[in-house]
Order: sequence, then C-alpha cells, then structure tokens
Amino acid sequence: MSRSPLALLLLALVVLATVPAPVAADSRTGPSVVVESGETVDGFTATGGVVVVRGTVEGDLEAYGGRVHIAEGGRVTGRLRASGGTVVVDGTVEGTALAYGGSVRVGETARVERSFGAVAGAVSIEGTVLGDATVVAGTVTLGADADVRGDLNYDGQLSDEGGTVRGDVRGVGDLALVPSVPIPGPLVSAYWFAANAALGALLLLVFPRFSWAAANTVAVEPLRTTAAGLAGLVGGLLVVAVTALTLVGVPLALAAAAVLFVCCWAGAVLGRFAVGSWLLSFVDRDDKWPSLLVGLLVVGVLVRLPVVGDAFRAAVLLAGLGTVVLGLRSAYEVLREHPGGLTSL
Repeated sequence: MSRSPLALLLLALVVLATVPAPVAADSRTGPSVVVESGETVDGFTATGGVVVVRGTVEGDLEAYGGRVHIAEGGRVTGRLRASGGTVVVDGTVEGTALAYGGSVRVGETARVERSFGAVAGAVSIEGTVLGDATVVAGTVTLGADADVRGDLNYDGQLSDEGGTVRGDVRGVGDLALVPSVPIPGPLVSAYWFAANAALGALLLLVFPRFSWAAANTVAVEPLRTTAAGLAGLVGGLLVVAVTALTLVGVPLALAAAAVLFVCCWAGAVLGRFAVGSWLLSFVDRDDKWPSLLVGLLVVGVLVRLPVVGDAFRAAVLLAGLGTVVLGLRSAYEVLREHPGGLTSL
C-alpha cells in the first residue's frame, strides 16, 4: 500500500490547522473556560485545562486544553479548531470542525454542518457530518447512528458499526490518483547526497568558524560530543512528547519536532564534515570543500556496510549533533553574560 496518500491527508490537515483564522475578539485562559447554557459570546480563543461550550459562540472558536467539549445544546456558528487530550463534539458546529488530540469523538447528538477533520489516536463518528470527513487515526469508528453526507476518507483501522456514509468510503490505499511508482534506491541516495551537500555548503558559507570548530572538537573529544549528541536527542524527544501533552498541544509539538529534525540533519552533515576533515589531516590538507566531499562519500559508503553500517551512521549523527548542542550551549552562556544581546559584545 502506498503511503503517499497518508502524507496528503496529513498535509491537508496540517495546512488547515496553520491557516490563520479571523482574529478572535476575545482570548480566555484558566483552569476551566466555560460558556454556560443560555450565554452567547463572540468568537474567541480558549486555553485551559477544560474548555466547555454549553451556550453559543458567534464566530470561530479555537480551543486548547486537556479536554475540549462542545456539549449537547452548545453551538459554534463559525469554525471549530480544537487541540487537546480529548475532544468531544455533542453540539452543533456550523462551520468546519478540525480536531487534534489523543481521542476525538463526534457524539450522537452532534451536527457538523460543513467538513470534519481529525488527527488522533482514536476517532469516533457517531453523529451527523454534512460535508466530508477526513480522519487520520489508529482506530476509526463509524457508529451505528453516524450520518456522513459526504465522503469518508481515512487512514487507520476502520470499525464500521452500521453508520451511513452517503458518499464514498476510501482508505489511503484507494486515494492514490495514479499507480504508485517505486523510486530506485540509487536515485534516493543521489537525492540525499545532493541535499546533504547543499546543507553542508550552506553551513560552511554561513558558519565557517563554527563548522571548523565542530570538526576539530569531534576529532579531539569524540566521546564528549557523542555523549552531548545523545543527551540532546533524548532531551529533544522528551520536549516533543511533553509539549504534545501541554495545553497548547499539537501545534507546538510539531514546531518542536521540526526544530529537532533540523538540528539532527545539521548534526549529521557536520559529522560527515568532521570525518572528511579528519581523513584529510593525514595528508596535511585542511580545505573545507574537499573535507565536505570526502566526508559525504566515505560515510555514504560505510553506512551501507552490513552489521556495522547502522552503528556507524548513528555514531556520526550523535557526534555531529553533539557539536550543535555544545555550540548552542556556548551561545546561551555568551548571551547570559551579556544581557544586552549581541550589540553589547
């Protein structure tokens, strides 16, 4: 099964999540944010441990919390965008509903008058969706009373309990518009070689002194840089995991994951540059461009060796990432000693 449709689903949902909504007239925070029954408020952004709407929100609602609940009788006249550990819609959403969380449920009394999208560990649709439903989840449940007037596009394990879908039901394998074409391994290798070379050239042009210092540090203190890289990788993964559980939730977790990816990629390229610099030191060459090229070529060959290839790849990554971690720490210490910022140096 091609996974490219899943990437399209995720891209569509992430793009929808990042498109700025009209500026909310209000912003509310606290342990609990509640719109009581009979109360009508303008669209707002809510951040709290629990966000509950029992009344009416005129306009868009953005909600970030441990639990977000549009209760039965509650109404959002615009778009709903919710992120939380649990997101439950039992009321009415007149616009598009987008939900991100550990579990997402559209209850039996719910009515979403446009499209519905969700990314979660588990998603259950038991109410009415007048538009399309697009879901990426570990488990997707279509309840007996579910009524999806459009298409149901999903990735995950579908459990159909007898609900109604007026349009098409399509798993990711059915969403490909053209047959999947396998990409030859050499072409993938060439792509990553070119991408690593481009990033390496950028690092050498923009941060030449740091790049040389990183290579020298790896050569002199390989254990220290590898340990720093391992600590940075574990710490970064923990930050992503913990951020996903905070009130702000998935958007910040995605941002943290992107930062970690960039640091790891830069570390992998710096590790290759360090290998090339170390090898050329035996012939008294210290040119940065040959060092980068030799490092990319040699590491590219060694990581393909059976048994030891993956271990070598990990060692190069951790050593290079360690120089990034140590460099960021040094920059932090310099800025802490000079509170006025770079202009005070």
